[in-house]
Amino acid sequence: MKPILAITMGDINGVGPEILAKALANRALWGWCRPLVIGSARVLSEMTAFAASCPPAKAIRDLDEMGDGFCPVLETDDPVPPRQPGVLSAEAGRCAGEWTKAAVRLAMAGRVAGLVTCPLNKEGIHRAGYPYAGHTELIAEMTHSPDYRMCLFAGGMRVVHITSHMSMRDAIEAVKPARIVKSIRIGHDALMRLGLTRRAIAVAALNPHAGEARAFGNEDLD
Repeated sequence: MKPILAITMGDINGVGPEILAKALANRALWGWCRPLVIGSARVLSEMTAFAASCPPAKAIRDLDEMGDGFCPVLETDDPVPPRQPGVLSAEAGRCAGEWTKAAVRLAMAGRVAGLVTCPLNKEGIHRAGYPYAGHTELIAEMTHSPDYRMCLFAGGMRVVHITSHMSMRDAIEAVKPARIVKSIRIGHDALMRLGLTRRAIAVAALNPHAGEARAFGNEDLD
């Protein structure tokens, strides 16, 4: 049985729904996994204007209703506003937040193999009353993870952020030896758990040229 991947729709007024429909239109995707969209079947249906070959969306209330010939969309009880591309909306932000929470709960219960998240609007979720800076913080809270880092994968490169979702001033203040070491350990542990071979971990400098012996600031040496 192919693994079920929960795909959150993100902010319906952003690029997420369009990109999602185009991804679902790729038949190869369905050979790798069983996609389960967490969002709005109505909105996904509207996105066939951008991807005519996207399978028809069908609203479901439980994973037992998943089947062939359609794209299952698990809907929550949150009212979904009309889609208004580019418009900042607290209602759309609330939907994006609740859809992410629903996906995390499914993953924690072992009902899906993993999460894929379409973009949410940080200002939108703040208007909806959520305190999170983004997906990372929301997922960390729900999984009771006091120590966590954002990680980006691109080809053979894995990038672990020492800081994330901070102003430049706060980020510079946060880059301390203990946090650097902790970030390296978290990254190493995650890569080992993913089954990757033990490799060197490069640590990027804070300043251009790593400060060049204080020629460009003291931050890296300090």
